[in-house]
Amino acid sequence: MAWNALDGLVRHQSVVSMLVLVLACWRLTSLMVKEDGPFGMFAKLRHLIGVRQVEGSTTPYGTNVFAEGLSCVWCCSVWVGAALTIAYAIDPGLTILASLPFALSAGAIIVERILNG
Repeated sequence: MAWNALDGLVRHQSVVSMLVLVLACWRLTSLMVKEDGPFGMFAKLRHLIGVRQVEGSTTPYGTNVFAEGLSCVWCCSVWVGAALTIAYAIDPGLTILASLPFALSAGAIIVERILNG
């Protein structure tokens, strides 16, 4: 049963949907790991979970396993990607719709970096 669902997911995956999910995954991961976010919400969340930073260093560290996952873009992207995959398997349309603002934001950041260095 699970393999049939996975087969259907792969067969119906469009290039546009995949691009939206990839960009959304990157943007959400970047927000969670590197950015303060609106009203400092992501910085507060990271601190609450246990992400700390030594004064004078730009490299964060985690005080527990969850905080370690939020201090590394590569680590966090695996979990964000897994969550998006599960959401897409449950409701592809809603997942793409919810991911679209993050994908558009990622696209705007990429364009800005290309045009302005």
